[in-house]
Amino acid sequence: MPIYSPWLVLLIFGTALLFLTPQRIWAFVDTPAAGSHTRYVSLDGLRGFLALAVVIHHTAVTYGYLRTGQWVVPPSDFYTMLGQAGVAVFFMITAFLFWGRLLDSHSRIEWLGLYCNRFFRITPLYLVAILFMFAVVAYRTDFELRVPIRDLVSQLFRWLLPALVKADYAPPINGVEKPWIAIAGVTWTLYYEWMFYFCLPLLMIGARFRKPWAFLPALALIYFFAPSMFSGVEKFFLALFVFGMIAASLVRRYPQMLGDNPWKSLLAIALLAVLLSTSHTAYRWGPVLLLFGIFLLVSSGASLFGLLHLRGAIRMGTISYGIYILQGPVLTVLFAPGVLGEQVMRSQPVYWLAAVGNGLALIVVAAIAHRLIEQPGIELGKRITARLQAMTRQMSATQAT
Repeated sequence: MPIYSPWLVLLIFGTALLFLTPQRIWAFVDTPAAGSHTRYVSLDGLRGFLALAVVIHHTAVTYGYLRTGQWVVPPSDFYTMLGQAGVAVFFMITAFLFWGRLLDSHSRIEWLGLYCNRFFRITPLYLVAILFMFAVVAYRTDFELRVPIRDLVSQLFRWLLPALVKADYAPPINGVEKPWIAIAGVTWTLYYEWMFYFCLPLLMIGARFRKPWAFLPALALIYFFAPSMFSGVEKFFLALFVFGMIAASLVRRYPQMLGDNPWKSLLAIALLAVLLSTSHTAYRWGPVLLLFGIFLLVSSGASLFGLLHLRGAIRMGTISYGIYILQGPVLTVLFAPGVLGEQVMRSQPVYWLAAVGNGLALIVVAAIAHRLIEQPGIELGKRITARLQAMTRQMSATQAT
């Protein structure tokens, strides 16, 4: 059986679901569903599988890195697609949820609250990952200063920005050329998420008028700040956000699409099978269209025969951001030469056992981080937003009198 076998993926997914099922152990990560989002409960379960798929992809990348010293996609198309398709659907989920919010808001959005909440939702765990990377760099450079202090301060500052700087411009640190390997390089996706968030005020014009011309301001903004989004592989990132918006519009325009039934789940699984068996990369028009078909079915209610509604899947979705952003630190520690780095190279069973153990360890770390860091950060953002809004109302009332 090959080292990059699909059976390992099923083993990790199944173990993770069983691991997260006990009620008493994991009740602290449960959050009550509220509002219209309950209509899209399948997306909650989907997020967990997407995050874990990216983890499995990077576990395979780490195995290759230990063998060759090169951080490159795995030699298996299947394992390559796990990571790329996972990221692609995350982009669609972001567009689906926030474009849907614009459609439902009737031009009434608390922009201050939205951006404040996004900042405190993304930044705390991001900084945890970045500080871990700093620690790894310090250890690998023997805690010695190897560049001018001015350069080091500039490098650290650019990394401390919450992914507002494009990954291509992320600098080395203290002479270490690829410090991002310590965090599995996952923060690059946040740059594109921020770009979409910054476009939302202009996309509001499109949500209000629903005409092609209404989207021109948002496209102009993207072209001005990131012209590369219209060419190369990045045009597929832009397309993924657009397809997420289309899905949000379709389920609102045709509410009869909503709901779960076996035929929708069967079609989604069939499209997924075609995608994983025929595609070499997710960033081509054929795979993007297949991903859109799968996403439209799931976002409109397909549960994949109940899989996405399982308690373990929902919990995995709740902590999916932690699973995604903290996978690098856990991989770096567990696959370090003094821990499992040498053992995983000895045989396939040892590697498989290490891969499963990495997934379970990451779930524990992400769950704890969700409770101790992520949730407090979200609550802090809400409190700051409430205070700023109260101050704004008070100033407006004072000016009116």
